[in-house]
Amino acid sequence: MLKITDDNYDEYSPIVILSNWEKRSKSIAKKGLKVGLTDVVTDLMGQPADIKSEINDYLVSQGLLGFNHLVSIVKNVTEKALKRGKLEILMNIIL
Repeated sequence: MLKITDDNYDEYSPIVILSNWEKRSKSIAKKGLKVGLTDVVTDLMGQPADIKSEINDYLVSQGLLGFNHLVSIVKNVTEKALKRGKLEILMNIIL
């Protein structure tokens, strides 16, 4: 398994990896960002209400979609995939 250390971090940092993806294909970079955002939103859904509210307020204050809006998007994607009963469809919607 790859071990990321201070010595090799520059090579494996998320920003460097995303930049490399973008050089190869903007489509790949966009897909990676979508999957990453979906993962982050899904992970944060389990946080206490006050933390989610704080995240929502911050995002909205920055002119971005609020956390609650992002959650509704993620839930909608998941519900569509489950309704059709195929994981492949979920990946196609996300990507």
